[in-house]
Parts: sequence; C-alpha cells; structure tokens
Amino acid sequence: MNRIALILTIVCAGCATKSALPPAQAAASVVGTDAIDVFDGKTLSYTYDNGKQFTNTFAGNVRTSVVKRGTLHETVTAQHLGDDRYLMVWEDDNMGMVVQIIDLRARTVRAAVPIPGSPQVWSANITAFE
Repeated sequence: MNRIALILTIVCAGCATKSALPPAQAAASVVGTDAIDVFDGKTLSYTYDNGKQFTNTFAGNVRTSVVKRGTLHETVTAQHLGDDRYLMVWEDDNMGMVVQIIDLRARTVRAAVPIPGSPQVWSANITAFE
C-alpha cells in the first residue's frame, strides 16, 4: 500500500464521526510540519469524478468555499508529504473530519469524505491553483 492510500485508509477509518483529536493534531500525528504557506493567499479549484466542483480560497489557515448550505470558513491544517503532495485536514460541522491529499504536480486531489453512514474516497482533477 502506498503512503497516500495508507494515510487515507487510517483517517477514513474513523471519518464518519468527529475525530477525538483536533484536525491540526490528527494531521501532525501522521506527517511533519505545517505547510499552509503554500496555500495562503491562493485559490484552489477542482472537480471530483462525480461532477462536484469546489473553489477554495485560503487566508492563513482559513479555507473559504461556497457550497449549497452557504459560505464556509473552516480552519484547516496543511502538512507537506513530500514532492508536491500535501495533506489538508479540517472539521466539517455536518460531517466531521475531512481529509484531502493534494498533489500539485499531478494536479489531483484525493479526499476521504465522511458522508454519514457511508464514508467515501473521492478523486478530483485540479482545474486551477493560483
């Protein structure tokens, strides 16, 4: 099992419920130091294979995105995994801990999505990072 699959498997195992650890501690327990500076002041857009599209803007550790239920301002942690890969973690008010592996070189996103009763792993293509 490769490192990305292992991280998603570990995190997704409990993603249907809120994590016992805050996202920053959960992410730091898996990988190294905070890498939010790579995303600070930038916009990241991506489209999942299921057609769902997201555009996120980052101001420090706050990720802002517009979704059906409104505009979300969520505190995120970004950890560098090596090469151009990053682990992004945040606590969603409705779903619990959400985890993404963002590969800027390959322009892909893999996410452990804690849909209540049916946690899933989604794949996306990055359409913009600027």
